[in-house]
Amino acid sequence: AQVMALMQDVDATAWGFGRGMSARAELRFREAVGDGRSLWPQGRQHMDVLALYAELDRDRLRARLGRQWYASSLGYRNFDGAMMEVQPLATVGGLRVEGYAGWSLMQGLSRGLTSDALSAIEELPPDQRGVLVGASVRWRPGNRRGGVRAQYEREIQSNRGALYAERAAASADLLLGRTMVAGELVYDLATAEFNEARLRASRPITRSVELVAEGRHS
Repeated sequence: AQVMALMQDVDATAWGFGRGMSARAELRFREAVGDGRSLWPQGRQHMDVLALYAELDRDRLRARLGRQWYASSLGYRNFDGAMMEVQPLATVGGLRVEGYAGWSLMQGLSRGLTSDALSAIEELPPDQRGVLVGASVRWRPGNRRGGVRAQYEREIQSNRGALYAERAAASADLLLGRTMVAGELVYDLATAEFNEARLRASRPITRSVELVAEGRHS
């Protein structure tokens, strides 16, 4: 039997459209030969668009439009839509506000929730596209000795008939002398449970040795 599976990622960035303007594309190509077509179902999907967006990056504003990734305490979310980050107050340089919204995609796959990739393995797959809405606020003072961040995210059916997910996260870190203390909470509002709770303390002993203590609940 002949089995061969090939996968190639192609990344491209273009600029020169004006001050702070650029475009980004991340593509994934697949091919399967021989028995690989039946052993690797993903090989039938010859191309995935992982990311394809236009971006504007200025001193106090960053905005994206298109297919993109958003990384946070709630994980990596990919969606088709818009994201904006602003620094609302020039006198408070460490304050940042973010907002994002669009059609949600399956985590790890840049395909809609109603895609065959999910319906083939789920007895009750989603029957409506998902709409993702989220926002976060983060603040870090000028002395850089600490910071806080809060985030809220909600995912609903496109017809507003049901809720797919609703979560919130908060994190903070503080430098006490040479010891850094950091904590994080991730809360699922739909199930009223903490998905993650973490407290971590670290202190350098020498230039190459660091002492770390961490407690985690998952």
